[in-house]
Amino acid sequence: MLTDDIEIFKILAAADRENFDPLKNQVLKFSFNETWNLFLFSASGRFKGCRLYILENISLEIALHEKLLPELLSLPDHPEYFFLKNEALQIVETLIGNRKNDSLFFDAH
Repeated sequence: MLTDDIEIFKILAAADRENFDPLKNQVLKFSFNETWNLFLFSASGRFKGCRLYILENISLEIALHEKLLPELLSLPDHPEYFFLKNEALQIVETLIGNRKNDSLFFDAH
């Protein structure tokens, strides 16, 4: 997981995903350089800032279960962060469900 805003914005620019609204909370998922990425952005409040989770496509199924899911579940349950946490968890749950159907890799654009 990256939390350094400058490094995250460099990756977003390289992946052509830097066009997001900096005034609202949001979650983006995208593939870039053989990795699957989940970007969480909190525009204001106590948890203002960015988080970028980067998972290797080769070990994505293991990383979803063993790394990303526990990390997302440990995010604060604070009302300011509720939307981001739930949106990210829904994305991961969908990926896990898709994996059971052998359709994990998809175009995230």
